[in-house]
Amino acid sequence: MGSRSARRSWIVVLAAAVGLVLTPARFTPSTAVAAAPSAPTASAGGSQLYTAHDASGRVTVTVFRNTSSDAREIWTDQEITVGDDAMVAIGGGATAVEFPAGALLTASYPNDSRTGWIVSAKDHAIKQEYRLTTYVIGLKIAGMTRDELKNYLVYHDEGRAYGSTPSAASHLDSNTDVLLGGGFRTFWNGWGQLATGSYPSGPVEWTASSKDHLHASPGTVQSWAIGIKRNLPVGTIDPYVSRPAASQRSNHPSSTARVEPGFVMTGGGGKVASDGQGCALWSLDPSIDNSGYQTFSVRAKDHAEPGTGITWAWTMGIRLV
Repeated sequence: MGSRSARRSWIVVLAAAVGLVLTPARFTPSTAVAAAPSAPTASAGGSQLYTAHDASGRVTVTVFRNTSSDAREIWTDQEITVGDDAMVAIGGGATAVEFPAGALLTASYPNDSRTGWIVSAKDHAIKQEYRLTTYVIGLKIAGMTRDELKNYLVYHDEGRAYGSTPSAASHLDSNTDVLLGGGFRTFWNGWGQLATGSYPSGPVEWTASSKDHLHASPGTVQSWAIGIKRNLPVGTIDPYVSRPAASQRSNHPSSTARVEPGFVMTGGGGKVASDGQGCALWSLDPSIDNSGYQTFSVRAKDHAEPGTGITWAWTMGIRLV
């Protein structure tokens, strides 16, 4: 797990939000100020965005994407499943909406069966209907069945914290495991908690953070650390973690990290550190650029009141040696 000082060097303290009561003249209050509705999870298969192979040709990832057909103010537990029965879900993401008022992310994490990814998002203080785009990253390795591969994957979700700006970390075993990525989930009532981070905070550690905004609304954030055993029956996993890609300070900061050639992207992470009323995340999305690099983009925004921030993006990848 590394030394305490090494872990501490990964941590960046996020700015705390300052509670503020706004008058009706300054914004139109959203009706979505009660607890998020407990609607059943909606499941959808995604269309293939891209497929990539590592240098050995034996490790394959495919990113699947789905955009909702209808528009809502609050999306709760929307599930996207991998479109390949031989694959296991190891990562994902979501895009809510930036304008005109915008909506923010509140969850992005793996389902229990390891077949898909679950996402939640909401408007906040200002009414905003929008279509939600969800992503899931599927993994398969030649020479291993899905069930065999699943037995070598690790999903730890012990990290939980409560507060106005909670932050929690989950950990893998540094002696045996390689970090593939991670996820987060918020639990809230009232005005709600908005995501500010889901990112690698150490070699085998994943941190999730969130905050209330404009109105006090403490809640709980949960983190997932997703990994794979380093030694497999078909070879050894060689991991890759990008340097954090930072944005310029802005009221709508965004940054993108990429995976080096020869590796497949297994996950991505990001966070925003902000001042003033603060910023929150509205998009965490895996993609591929025009040069063929696998990428992960992180986008944040201020909301209802001015604030500026800086985002950082990471990518994680593996190859078989």
